[in-house]
Amino acid sequence: MRTNSRPVQDFVWSVLHTLARIVPHQPRMTVLMYHAITEADGFFAVSPNDFDAQMKYVRAHAEPVTLAQAFEHAQGNRVKRDSVAVTFDDGYLDFSTHALEVLKREGIPATVFVLGDAPDRKELGNDLVLMNADQVRSLSKEPLVAIESHALSHRKLKHLTPAELMHELTESRRLIEERTGTKPVYIAYPKGSYNGPVIEAVKKAGYEGACSVIERGVRPGDEVFALPRVQVDRSTTLALFAAKLSLAADWYYALWLFAKRLRGK
Repeated sequence: MRTNSRPVQDFVWSVLHTLARIVPHQPRMTVLMYHAITEADGFFAVSPNDFDAQMKYVRAHAEPVTLAQAFEHAQGNRVKRDSVAVTFDDGYLDFSTHALEVLKREGIPATVFVLGDAPDRKELGNDLVLMNADQVRSLSKEPLVAIESHALSHRKLKHLTPAELMHELTESRRLIEERTGTKPVYIAYPKGSYNGPVIEAVKKAGYEGACSVIERGVRPGDEVFALPRVQVDRSTTLALFAAKLSLAADWYYALWLFAKRLRGK
């Protein structure tokens, strides 16, 4: 439920989080979606200080897990306590310069979805520095880090021809494997762009799962080729971050869907 009023959003989140604290629930799985960790301008840029505080909160209040464990949860292998998997899209250099030290200090694994080739900067929407092939190769040796695919050039996959789509999917896997020695098994859809034909192409290309931008927790039985992730961005205060790790995220998403349907009438 996105509105033009930040105070309204914050109030709704606050109310939902208050309720979430008192409502019994099964252990939850949340997959977080980050982009850049930098002081640079940009809606998707989280400051290093905020990221540090968020990872301390994860370590104190949840079980940090790998993305593979989030997929296993969706397939019915339930977690025993609230768990969080951390992911990063695009493969910005600031992951290595700002985020990695925090993750290593807190012992939190992370998945970085990198592009196989130079991006379409218009689609990417910024001029932040991305890791080059050598930097990706070096990062892949970090025990806490998994390198996966974000397609080839950050184009919206559902707008491509079948041939272009398959090229984006397979060439990305090939180039990432060439750099890291490991073939990616997961993909994050650039800009959350996918549909039924894209999912079928992803399966055909050999991927075992895919991440979407559906902003709620992961539930047993969820589609593993559209795994939900909760967005963390410049507007995410620590209070909002805590709410996003709770049942409040699921309720907020349900309210947003309801409001969207009303607007469509």
